[in-house]
This record gives sequence, C-alpha cells and structure tokens, in this order.
Amino acid sequence: MKNLTIEIFEFYELFIKKLFNFNRKFYHFTLIKKIMISLFFLLPWAMMIGRTLADLIVVIIFLTFLIRSTFFIKWNWLKNKWLIFAFIFWILGLVSSLYSFSPEQSFLNGLVWIRFPIFAVASIYWLLDEKDIRYLILINSFLITIVIILISFSEITYFIIINNYLSITKLIWPFDNPLVGNYITRLGLPIFLLSIYLTFNSKLLLKLISISFLLIYSFVILLAGYKVGILSSFIASLILLYFIKVKLKEFLYFSAIILLFLVLFFYFNQYLIQKFFLVFLKSSDYGWTHNSLLQYSLIWKTGLNYFFENIIIGMGPTNFQNFFLLNDVSEYISEHPHNHYIQAFTETGIFGGIAYVSFVIFMVYQTTKKALPENKLDDFFNIIPLAISISLFWPLANSFDLYGQQQNSYLWYMIVIALSINHLNDNEKN
Repeated sequence: MKNLTIEIFEFYELFIKKLFNFNRKFYHFTLIKKIMISLFFLLPWAMMIGRTLADLIVVIIFLTFLIRSTFFIKWNWLKNKWLIFAFIFWILGLVSSLYSFSPEQSFLNGLVWIRFPIFAVASIYWLLDEKDIRYLILINSFLITIVIILISFSEITYFIIINNYLSITKLIWPFDNPLVGNYITRLGLPIFLLSIYLTFNSKLLLKLISISFLLIYSFVILLAGYKVGILSSFIASLILLYFIKVKLKEFLYFSAIILLFLVLFFYFNQYLIQKFFLVFLKSSDYGWTHNSLLQYSLIWKTGLNYFFENIIIGMGPTNFQNFFLLNDVSEYISEHPHNHYIQAFTETGIFGGIAYVSFVIFMVYQTTKKALPENKLDDFFNIIPLAISISLFWPLANSFDLYGQQQNSYLWYMIVIALSINHLNDNEKN
C-alpha cells in the first residue's frame, strides 16, 4: 500500500513549491484577471467588515465575467447542469413574483439572486483554473480561521478577564452580531478537514499540531454556539474519515481525545448545556426561545401550509417574510422559513422547488469526480469537494434567507471552493 504519511518539512516544502508554481503563472495573467483573483481571495476578509463590501466584490466579479463572456463570445459554461437548474429556479421565482401580493419588492429580491451562481461560475472556470491554486485556497482558509480564533480569544479576554463577566454566551466579534459560528464553520471548513486528514496521515509532530488546532477550533465553534454549523462540520468530518479509511485503533484514540475535550468543555461551561440541549424543550422552565427546534418546526410547518395553498406558483421570492411582517401575525413567525428547501417550494411553487432540489443534486454529484493522486495531499483534494458540498446542503444546513445577502456570500464562496477543487481535479485527470 502506498505510504501517505506526511512529515512536517515535506508538508511545508509541498506548499512552498505549489505556491511558487502558481506565482509564476500568475505573473503571466492579464491585469483584469489578476485583479479579480485578488478580489476573490480578499472576499472572506471583506465579509468580516460587513455585507456591503463583500457583496460589492461578488457583483464586480459577476459583471466582469459577463462582460468578458460577451466580448470573447465564450458561453460554454452555460452547459453545466447545476447551473441550468439554477437558471430555471431563478426564472420561475421571477414569474412567481409577478403574480404575488408584493410584486415589485419580490421581483427585485429574486432578480439579484442570480449574481451568486454567475459569481460561482466565474470563479470556477475563469479565476481558479490553475490546479496549484488549491494550496492558496487552503492557506487563505487557514489565515481566516486563525484570525477569527485570535479575535474570539480577544473577545473572551475582554469580557471575562477585563470586565469580570461570569460567562460569555455568544461570540460577536468582528461582526457585531452572532455570525462567528456561521462564518468559521463555513470558511474554516477546508482547514478543519485538512487538520483531521493530517491527524491520521502524518508523523508525530504534524499530528500533534493538527490535533491541537482541532481542539482550539472546536472550542471556538462550541462557544460561538452555532449548532447547525457544528453538525455540518461533524457530517463533513465523517465523510472524510469514511473515505480515508482510518485504522480502528487510531480512530478510537482520536474519539477518546474529542470526547474528553467535550466533557471538560461542558463541565467548565455548564451554562451552555441549556443552549445546546435544553433549547430543544418547551416547558414552563424554559418556554419558547427564538432559536429552539420547536420554534423552527412551527415556521417549517407554516411554510409547508402556505406551499400547499400556493402549490403551483408559490408566494414569490421573500414574500413569506413580507406577508407576516405586513400582517403582524405572530412574534414567532416574522421571518423567512429558516430552511432553503421549504422556502424554495413555498415561494416559487412546486416547479421552482423541484428546480432548486435538482440544482443541489447535480451540484453535489459533480463533486464526486476524482483524479489520480500525484502527491500525498491529492487524496485529500479528491475527498473534500464532496464532504464540503454535502455539509452545505444536508436538509437542515441552511436556516438563513435563501434570497439573502450576507450569509449567502458564505454559502456561495464555499460552493466555489468545492466545485473549483473538483474542477481542477477533473482537469488534472483529463
């Protein structure tokens, strides 16, 4: 069997070599492509600042790519099956909006959604078309994650040590709202998965570094309290572990370390037990909470009821939320359906919902393609597109607005990562 064990200096040398190769190719790119690639890698950093700057970068890449395709008459990217169904979903949403109770707002919200699929195509087939860029993606993910971890520890220090808080129930820096968990479990996922891979495929020093990083990462995402993101990371890690076929003894050791960490974490942070477990209950002690499973189930049920009342045409993009806001129906139902699949069916009807599900299926299927490994990290690159895509689209993965702005940027950036790595793998195989 081929030896896949990686030494730390070999790991370092591999990254330096790949980055040097990419830098030589980058030098020969056109100026506009250099700018767009730079903007793509700056996008996660812009997300920390605010939604406006991040969305501006998405729009710039989207428009530049359309202008480039028109000028050079290059439209072969339209043949992608997942993109075809994304277009169908988009068009059906626009049609639905025209027959809705709030046509102008619904139409505009539905219209601008198309920037995300085109941004993805632009990144996959134009900007990230060199296989060595995969290593730059990992480095960017590592730097993003390290910065968020440092900011989170600074926040903990500020509130608990300096201001003498007894505990901290959520992390909000640098977003000024509880988006830390969503951000790091999405954009930090590639480096999280790499750390797991190296835990089982490296020599002692690199193994210890990887485990230490995983524990620190886990501490931050648990303290951030984003339960769906934690489950998504867990699902992605299970897929990775399944494909790398770890030895039972190593898996048991790893599981024991993680279990011990979780016991210690909740022992010293007992107030979080309610947040992670008791939040699923509805009792006289805990009552309704705005992020409980019971509250979500109420919204999901309501969304399905309105789907069956508007089964053909739907309510129109974003009109589920608009309806309840305008009519002041309930304090617990004043938002979107908190599930992309339910929202797709509720707001675009049965045909729009089927188109959205088809888009997801074809996109996930595309990430199953693999290339022949040339070095010890290529097996990892073969696995993570599928692991990332499933973690992004399992049934409860996305509870934010399907037509929203900020968190959609996180989602589509990771779609680009998964599909671009897979596309590079496919090119390498061919």
